[in-house]
Amino acid sequence: METEKKVHSNIEKPLLDMRIVVTRARSQSQQFMESIAQLGGIPCELPVIDIKKPDDTDVIAQIKQALLAAPTYDWIVFTSVNGVEHFMYWLDDMQLELKRFVQARIAAVGPKTAEALKKYGLHVEQLPDHYHAEGLLELLQGLVHPGQKVLLPRGNLARKILPDTLRNIGIDAVEITVYYTVAAQAHELEALGWLKRREVDIITFASSSAVNYFVEMLLQNGIGNPVQLLEHVPLASIGPLTSQTIRSIGLEAAIEAEHSTMQHMLEAIVNYTNKAGEDR
Repeated sequence: METEKKVHSNIEKPLLDMRIVVTRARSQSQQFMESIAQLGGIPCELPVIDIKKPDDTDVIAQIKQALLAAPTYDWIVFTSVNGVEHFMYWLDDMQLELKRFVQARIAAVGPKTAEALKKYGLHVEQLPDHYHAEGLLELLQGLVHPGQKVLLPRGNLARKILPDTLRNIGIDAVEITVYYTVAAQAHELEALGWLKRREVDIITFASSSAVNYFVEMLLQNGIGNPVQLLEHVPLASIGPLTSQTIRSIGLEAAIEAEHSTMQHMLEAIVNYTNKAGEDR
């Protein structure tokens, strides 16, 4: 009877008693950690990045100049939820109304970004098959045309492939840095202790910047060889680009989300855990 109860519990709680490190910015990790806990896991908050508003006067001036040209854009392309939220912040800061972008069509990198836009009454016509810049470019082919003007509200670490490719086909791509991704200044000492004692079951990464800042954080906290510390811990990646960054530091992602969302990463973690249980 006790064995049956344990088996049933493991089915309902596939992450039972597993310590799962969440490296995402604290402001964005709450729902993901709650989902881990609901599945029986122990979410360990160790944010290595912070999201902040630009404070550089030149960057702010570029944002304001671009937003004042609102009626001239044919498209606004959003590549993250952060891009949406900070775009709206700057509109509010300048006391500009969304209706000024009257002729602009809206493209979003994935369902979470589209959901964030919906909260502001903005409709995304369709989503790419793959939730990254390359997927967006594939979607936009045939929709954008030479001579059109596209606004790209992005972060400071956004890759150049999207604006560069658009410009190469004759699009006027206007980039504005509406938020900064920076290294977190404070770290959770308890989670760091678990890492050092090898008491962590999985570490999750939702971006390439999280991978890089995580390694930097370990070095700053006296871990001389981060690769040696991490090589025995399964690393979970939100998608192929983050997995590529993990490989660039000399490790492999044991878990990769089918689509680049936190929900898909969680599903991949559950599938990995279930398979590992079957193999034992």
